[in-house]
Amino acid sequence: IGLTMVPLVTAETGGLHGAPGPSQTRVIDVVNGGPAAMAGIQRDDVLVGVGSRSWPTAVELMRHIRLSQPGTTMRVQIVRAGRPMDVDVKVERPPGPR
Repeated sequence: IGLTMVPLVTAETGGLHGAPGPSQTRVIDVVNGGPAAMAGIQRDDVLVGVGSRSWPTAVELMRHIRLSQPGTTMRVQIVRAGRPMDVDVKVERPPGPR
């Protein structure tokens, strides 16, 4: 979806940036013009869920995003500056050889 994420917390450290739970990932880069950028996701946003569920770990959350089918739209729950938000991201095929 055009972003780079890193796990933000573990189950032991709890939430940061006003976001609850261990499945948080921090966005460290957003591809200009990519699906995440078009949906309004910004650097330093914290992803806390995708779809109608949260994920037990940040690794599982990132894996779910990577495995999403091109052409689908996913609702992504983020926290920005302590404020929860939902954004819809249209999944596109990654650039490169096919």
